[in-house]
This record gives sequence, structure tokens and C-alpha cells, in this order.
Amino acid sequence: MVYCERYYNKREGCLALKYTQFAIHLWRRIDAFRHMMAHSALLLSMVFVLLVATTCGAPPQLPDTLLPLAVPTQARIGESIPVLVGPVRGDDGLPVRLMVVGRHGPAVYNAVFENGFAQFDIAPQHTRAGGYLALIVIAGDARGEASVMLNTRRNTSM
Repeated sequence: MVYCERYYNKREGCLALKYTQFAIHLWRRIDAFRHMMAHSALLLSMVFVLLVATTCGAPPQLPDTLLPLAVPTQARIGESIPVLVGPVRGDDGLPVRLMVVGRHGPAVYNAVFENGFAQFDIAPQHTRAGGYLALIVIAGDARGEASVMLNTRRNTSM
């Protein structure tokens, strides 16, 4: 108490006691902050692990094989378009689906492989509007894609 009497201030009381209490209070705050940071670091690391686990999974699998398509790159508006899928080996009887997407909207055609080929004819009602047609062919796990430009000129290079 001698120390406190020596540094006693009438207005504030014992300065040494006040500074000691302040130091203890500050130490408790720092300790609480350190404890909170340890918990928040643990929480942040858990969020990071969950984020990595959900976004870094296996990449999406592409089909095992790509289907070859023989289709003209350009066609006239309002005419049918022949599409030949193949050649493929050992897939006779396998159903094939052709989806055609253009300005007219989507259209779906169905066929089966015969002697390694599937033949489609896109109907004239699906080629009435100019622009691009996107062709997507799916058979089992395999797929193929192509596009056709519809215009008024006659250029049907394959």
C-alpha cells in the first residue's frame, strides 16, 4: 500500500492500482481476441475445406466416343437437309437421336444404326428461317455436333 500512497492522485485514486487493473483488463481482452481468432481460423479452414471439396471434384466426363457426322455446311432455306451419322462398328440396332435447334425452335428426330450408319433428313418445315442450325446427335454414351448455315444460295459443300 506504500506504493499506492506514493502515487496517489486525489482525483483518480491509486494510479498503480488503476494501471494494474487496466493491464489485467487488456490482457483478458487480448486473450479473448486470440481465442476468438483461433476459433475463427478453425472455422475459416473448415469452410475452405468444404469449398475445395465441393468445387474440385472429378471433372465432368465427356462421352467415350464422338460420332462422325456428314452434313452440308450450307443449305438453302426451305429444303430438306440429309444427315449421315457414322461409320461406327458394332452398333447395329442402337437408337440414335438428332436434335436440331434453330430460329424455328428445337426439333427431335429418331433413327437406328443399320450397317454402321444412321440416316436423317431434316424436314423443310425446320429449315424455313435463315441462320444457323445446331445439330446434336446422341447414341448411347457417344455424341456428335455440327452446324448448318441456311441461306438462299445453293452451296452444299460437305
